Amino acid sequence: MNLMHVVQDRAAIYGQKLERLIQDWVAFHEQFEDMLSWFSELEKQLPEKLDDSEGVGSAEELRRLIWDYHTVEQSLENEKAAMYEIVDRGHQLLQSISCPVLETELAEFADHWVQISNETSTELKK
Repeated sequence: MNLMHVVQDRAAIYGQKLERLIQDWVAFHEQFEDMLSWFSELEKQLPEKLDDSEGVGSAEELRRLIWDYHTVEQSLENEKAAMYEIVDRGHQLLQSISCPVLETELAEFADHWVQISNETSTELKK
């Protein structure tokens, strides 16, 4: 009888841990999807890259180009903390579960973020 109570208690604790993990996963997934959507929209705002052999054109076009890159750069900076938080939450989930797809998605997202940030900085320096 005592063994049955011990097994029931352990099962209850395990069930609570699973429930907490599911809640964490759902919250993370919603935030991650929102961030991916935001990031996709931001990428659409990126101006066309200029070929080094091409001229910029008029001073007005140059101002518009610089403004567009500054806008993207500022947006990335404003969301940087949220991006780190989401990636950290994903890594915390990966401590509790094995999910190669999530691991790949997090790595690709972080790499893509860095790539866009670097490209934006490089274009502004030009």
